[in-house]
Amino acid sequence: ARHGMKRWRGMPPEKREEARALFEHIRPLPDAERKAMLERWKAMTPEQRKAWVEAHPPKDPPKSR
Repeated sequence: ARHGMKRWRGMPPEKREEARALFEHIRPLPDAERKAMLERWKAMTPEQRKAWVEAHPPKDPPKSR
């Protein structure tokens, strides 16, 4: 978990927002749909990912520490 947290802290805010939005979207999906969505995500260009995040914004605002 420590390694993941270090990566998270070093991530630019835009990437964190992408990660939050994607996680919130795929978390409730059945396993097959989740895997399919991750494959689509990997195939997207940065512009497509940005448009997807704008269409599916994360629900929970980030918590400040």
